[in-house]
Amino acid sequence: MTRLIREIEGLSAAGRLPVCEPGFVRGRAEFVASCLVRRGLPEADALVKATLLNSAFASLQSGFLITGDRDRTEGALNDLCTWIETCVACDACVGEPTRTERTGL
Repeated sequence: MTRLIREIEGLSAAGRLPVCEPGFVRGRAEFVASCLVRRGLPEADALVKATLLNSAFASLQSGFLITGDRDRTEGALNDLCTWIETCVACDACVGEPTRTERTGL
């Protein structure tokens, strides 16, 4: 099932699916970003982190499909979850400058 979803995403990103707009993949990053914004991240930071999360998660899926190593994959997923929770906690703190404020990006 995961492989099928990945192939559909690839076709969509390449604009080779018979749909009006190939925004399937882009929509996922925007959805994840909206969830992070609700948790307290600024919109610009949320979209960057959502893109990173989606890429990391897709890589973990591929790694699991290729190796079958559930323990390593779940360990990496736990680390990824810890990382985003830390990002949300730090950027949501009152008075803490966001990445955008710190770097101007």
